[in-house]
This record gives sequence, C-alpha cells and structure tokens, in this order.
Amino acid sequence: MMAKKPKNSRAATKTPLATTEPKTRNKIREENDAADEFARLRVKTKHKIIQGDSSKMARLNSGSVHLIITSPPYYNAKSYSQWDDLGQYLDDMSSVVSECFRVLADGRKFCLNISDLPEKGESGVRWIPLGPKLLEICLTAGFELVDRIFWFKTPLKGFQYGSLPYPPSPLINDSVEYIYILRKPGKPDYRYASNKFKRCSRMRREEYVEYTKQVWSMRRVQIKDNIGGHIAPFPDELPSRCIKLYSFVGDVILDPFGGRGTTVKSAAKLKRNSVMYEKNGDFMDYVKDYVKLDQTTIGGGTPNMSFEMRRR
Repeated sequence: MMAKKPKNSRAATKTPLATTEPKTRNKIREENDAADEFARLRVKTKHKIIQGDSSKMARLNSGSVHLIITSPPYYNAKSYSQWDDLGQYLDDMSSVVSECFRVLADGRKFCLNISDLPEKGESGVRWIPLGPKLLEICLTAGFELVDRIFWFKTPLKGFQYGSLPYPPSPLINDSVEYIYILRKPGKPDYRYASNKFKRCSRMRREEYVEYTKQVWSMRRVQIKDNIGGHIAPFPDELPSRCIKLYSFVGDVILDPFGGRGTTVKSAAKLKRNSVMYEKNGDFMDYVKDYVKLDQTTIGGGTPNMSFEMRRR
C-alpha cells in the first residue's frame, strides 16, 4: 500500500517530531512555527540599484547599513583589466573598504568573497595572494576578522596537468575561494528589530548546522546559466546564507560591487532591504533581467517591495 502524500509541499519540508525527545520536539516546533510566520509575513522592502562609484557612497548615511556582502573585481582577471598595476588596484579597493567601514553600523558584519589569482611567472604559474592583501586592507581600515569560510566550488573543472604523470611540478586544482567575515568594532544595537522580525529571522536547526560549517560546498554559476550576465557572479546561495546568518528581517543589506544583482535578489527574497552600487553601466540591464524587474517595477514594485534604479 502506497504512503499518502503530504497535503502541501511546505508540510513536507518541516522537521519531523515523532522520533525526537520532548525538549528537542519543542525546539523543532518553535522552528517550524517561525518558518510558517516568515512565510505569512508581509513587510514592505526597498531596494536601491545605483550606477556609481562605491568609493563615494554619498547616498548612504554613516552607520545606516546592517550587513555588507560583496565580491570585488579580481584585479585584472577576465575583462576587469582597468588597472595599470596591482598597487593601483589595491588603492581603489582601499577607498571602497573605507566607505564600507563608514556606512556599516557598529558591531555588524562585512562578508568579503575573494580569490587568489594565478599569473604566469618566469618559472611557471604563480599566485597573486589577493585574499590576504584585501584582508590586510580591511584590517587597516578598522575591521576585525571574526571568521573565515571557504567556498568549495562544485563541480570540479577536470584537473590541472602540470608535469603529469611525473613530479616535481603538479598543478593543484583551484576549487576554493575565501569568504572573510569581518566586523566593525563597537556594541551592536538590536533594539530597532521587533520581536516579530527576530522570530521570523530564526533558522531551522539543520540550516544553522550546515551554514556554520567552515567549508561551504556550493555549485559555481555555470556558463549556460549566465548568458549575457556578469562575468564572474557568485551563486544565489552565497549571499542567502550570509543574509540568514548575519541579519534580521527588515535589515539593510549593501553590495558595493553589485554586478548582476545577486545580493539584491537574495535580500528581496528574504525580506530584507538592499542597496547595490555598480560602476559598469552595461550591467544595469542585466540586473533588471536577473532580479526579474521590468519597466513598471522600477520605481514602483510589487505590493511588498519597491525598486529604485539610479543611472548616471
């Protein structure tokens, strides 16, 4: 005899209660109730998409942002070639990081996704340690390093030949990027967040366990899924995890290198507000397509969210 199907898909995803201890059952029930309350919650969110230089974020007041998530240009990788040398690139990144420090509220987090960069040297391939260099810029600006997450990018792209099948010069398959979790010093003030918003921000136990692992195994964005889009996007899951871990419903999320709008899309889905800056005007149309905006939505929006796009 076939088992009966659940009445709705949401019920099928709830954590089961029958085989757990009483105290655990109460916790799971609370998690399920919070998930149901989040699904029912109607909150108006606002999203600003700004074409401009994030080293001068004049539209943002000091301390007005609750979480920053970004992945800056990887120096001269792909079509990023706009800097004469690494020093010029690092100077530009320093200006943006200083602005991020200014607009972030005390005690709140900055999630920085970056990778090292291979280049051809006189003796073979060598790596520019972009991750450590940008981390040092953040520390110099005043941020504190509070955690390190490693994004394990799946699927693996074959393997690197190097001196195959002999030693001594194998090439290691590049499959990891950094996600530095930084904090602006100071005591955070959470009094602005209502108890209802805090309850609706609660994660399920299995989510919390998975997201607090130091290695995040996440699928890289495939070329077939990124036709005409940003040249190096991170997957939706990356900002979604950061938003769930480090913010409440109704918070303001900033991405100073917005690209195709992945952070905005994730913030809207999770009922947070957002602001993104993107210097390259060519990406603005990609943002509309990716975040599923149309001309009637820009400046207007659905009943539960409004979008504002500012071009130069």
